[in-house]
Amino acid sequence: LVSPDFGRDGTMQAAAECIQSGVTCVNDMYFFPRSIAEGIRKTGIRASIGLTVLEFPNNYTKSSAQAFETGQEVLSELVVAGEGEAVTTPAAHDASGLINFTWAPHAPYTVADASFERLRDLAAARGMRVHVHLHEAEAEVASSAAG
Repeated sequence: LVSPDFGRDGTMQAAAECIQSGVTCVNDMYFFPRSIAEGIRKTGIRASIGLTVLEFPNNYTKSSAQAFETGQEVLSELVVAGEGEAVTTPAAHDASGLINFTWAPHAPYTVADASFERLRDLAAARGMRVHVHLHEAEAEVASSAAG
């Protein structure tokens, strides 16, 4: 069920709902960022698209190492420099101008500390933001506080 087509089609439906309610920009964390970008371009809404990282196999990547590799490939393929910009600036975006990319480690309970450290360095090197699900439940807050 989870596939590039599913991601693109779901993105287009969600974007239509957003537009109908007046939302003009979304922040996405899902799989298949190329397909998500395709759906975003077709709808005309703006988006920050996450390059998702998980430690375990899923329908998008088989490991965090592959997630890092795939994320770097997406950036190489889809990010362009605007006039007077280097690709490494935070303003880097895709050719449509509607999309920018974030690194998206899912959550502390699905991403190892070493991967978070690598993401920190990758994001800093390219001036990118990081989108993470943090402290979603009381147990997560308690676990973080306990160290």
